[in-house]
Amino acid sequence: MKKKLIILLLIAIFIWMLSACTKTLEDPFKDFDYEKAVDEIESYPVERQDFEITKVIFAKSIPIAKTTQYYEEVTGYFKEYKVDLLSEVKAGDVVAILDSGSLDKKFRDQTIKYEKARLKYEKAKMEYETTGKNESYMLSAKLDFEYEELKYNEILDQYSALELKAALDGVVTKMPANPGDFINSKKPIVEIVDDSEIYVSFDSKESQG
Repeated sequence: MKKKLIILLLIAIFIWMLSACTKTLEDPFKDFDYEKAVDEIESYPVERQDFEITKVIFAKSIPIAKTTQYYEEVTGYFKEYKVDLLSEVKAGDVVAILDSGSLDKKFRDQTIKYEKARLKYEKAKMEYETTGKNESYMLSAKLDFEYEELKYNEILDQYSALELKAALDGVVTKMPANPGDFINSKKPIVEIVDDSEIYVSFDSKESQG
């Protein structure tokens, strides 16, 4: 009997604890009100204008002349351009030059030899014309002068070869070289385009006027 009372007491305690733990919890979101926003879309009437494409023809414009120029006969280090990109040039204008450092000393030395030979010849010629003597000396001085003059003019020609001149009238469209670049006959220096007249080349075999 005592054992049954203990069991009943334990059951009563368990029921009391269970009822204490099952209190109703309040809903934390009960006052929250949500309404989904709806984007308004505006529409406008569009007027359609009918059009018709009958044929598409691809074409490209071609200038009357275009040339890429190189240093054909000389090699060396590029010094500078004498024109700017998109500059208008005339045939014969100097557009670029190579460095002349190694040629400058050679030209200076030859100029001295040339001037000495010229003065020697002029003195011998004047003496011969005045006295009629020393003709052989005068002729020898003349040959020396002509030889040094020839070498002098050859160096001037080398200077001229360092200058790249425009081959045609037009506009400079490419300048790919940089100062210090080593230049040979395969390296392009400048592109010049004559766009005074433009031709149109159609890729299609058919066209409508």
